[in-house]
Amino acid sequence: MAAPGSPSTPLPPPPPTTLTHPPGYVAYATAPTPTAQVARIGGLTRWVVGLVAAAGLASVLSAVLLIPVLDTAADFVRGDISESDFEDSYVTVQLIQGVQSVIGIAAGVVTIVWMYRIASNLRAHSRNTTFAPILSVFSWILPPFLHVLPFLILRELWKASDPDTAHGTDEWKRSGVNPLLSIWFVVYGLVPAVLTAIVTLATAESLLDNGLAGAGDPLVAAETLDSTGTLTLVSGGLAGVAAVVWILFVMRLGERHMTLTGETRN
Repeated sequence: MAAPGSPSTPLPPPPPTTLTHPPGYVAYATAPTPTAQVARIGGLTRWVVGLVAAAGLASVLSAVLLIPVLDTAADFVRGDISESDFEDSYVTVQLIQGVQSVIGIAAGVVTIVWMYRIASNLRAHSRNTTFAPILSVFSWILPPFLHVLPFLILRELWKASDPDTAHGTDEWKRSGVNPLLSIWFVVYGLVPAVLTAIVTLATAESLLDNGLAGAGDPLVAAETLDSTGTLTLVSGGLAGVAAVVWILFVMRLGERHMTLTGETRN
């Protein structure tokens, strides 16, 4: 028998010119190979969501429990009730605020690690970002303290995580940004900064009236609550809103980034 391809073996006919791909056909795409090891973010995303949710709930709960304390503070300032009565009414709110602070610190640490991993993954995928990954750590403590730098970094992380941008190009820089990020910046950064400044001025005024030695005086706390209690309630409510907005943004950025890196969801 003659070997295949020998002069005596006829060649197969060419495919017909009318041959087309079957319906639903999708060509295989070769994913870009990262230039460095890529870290998973799925677990961290869930931790950020859980911790921020807990901190937001604690903030709202402390605001609700603070409502009757404001009346007690006013009574104490007028001299209608004793110092112990005021302290007893305020102790639960202070306890919850302390728990909220601890959870908030934990949420902040996990958020920093989460952002650092995303920024590092983007560099590994040859996304030429402006902000180095290490700035994801220091941006939260560098002035100004209005979260401007974290906002800019998160904005870039969202853009650079665009999974539809062709590899090796800077087209991702033209991507839009989820509006949740801007809402979070206003609710969590700008408005609370104004409220905090007002409360701080009121506290400073009370300290000047009572002397610096009265920093731990319950009367100073009562006077501050009496004059700025409404702002404190508004701040607590805004913290709850900011937590919801942040959770939604984190979930969407996490999904967007995992699509880019090909990370599977467990």
